[in-house]
Amino acid sequence: MIDEYLFDELRFKSVSKANDPSDLFLHSVLDRKRGYCLSLSILYLSLGERLGLPLHGVVVPGHFFVRYDDGRVRFNIETTGKGGYADDEHYTNKFKVPQDNQDSIYMMNLNKIQTLGCFFNNLGNSYSDIGNTESALLALERAVEINPSLSESRTNLGNIYLNKDRVKDAIYEYRAALEINPRDAMAHSNLGNAYIKRGWLNDAISQYRISLELDPNFTEVYRNLASTYCKRESLCRP
Repeated sequence: MIDEYLFDELRFKSVSKANDPSDLFLHSVLDRKRGYCLSLSILYLSLGERLGLPLHGVVVPGHFFVRYDDGRVRFNIETTGKGGYADDEHYTNKFKVPQDNQDSIYMMNLNKIQTLGCFFNNLGNSYSDIGNTESALLALERAVEINPSLSESRTNLGNIYLNKDRVKDAIYEYRAALEINPRDAMAHSNLGNAYIKRGWLNDAISQYRISLELDPNFTEVYRNLASTYCKRESLCRP
């Protein structure tokens, strides 16, 4: 019912990239009839709540969707696919959901506050993209406070700390992110960048290597790794 109303009658559509703040905020999503996974899911959840449906937000690395779960019947709703259904295995495989952390927030039925925490993570990124570091910091600290086991929030907060030369705090957040999701190539790369600022070249090289093992197409890491090798060799010369 919601699917037909939103996607067929009102013609809401999804966008592939979350780089326009107007695609995040609910009022502009309603005006423009477009959004990405999180904003469309929040709209879907809002309608479901009004109708008394047992809907929950669900987060996986880099994505957000909706789940119907009344305790007996359970199925996932993909808001970027016009409300199509996909099983848990689809999300686990496609988004490389970490399996070994029992405290992970991934694939759980989220409550409203936890969903709000995911919103703060995306809001922080939007502020960061336009150079509003202080607002990004506030949003991402709130995101981590609400969802400490969401690795993306820890990584994004680490990026802000590193930008503000709070290197110790950045390292702490990157390490926390990697405890949650050790296969995050970006987090390994960013931790390597933080180690560079500390002057820990060998540790940085180790993180860059792990990042490339996880994502051999990560071109920026090749440049950083080469630069770090050169820096280390120049320091080792008599």
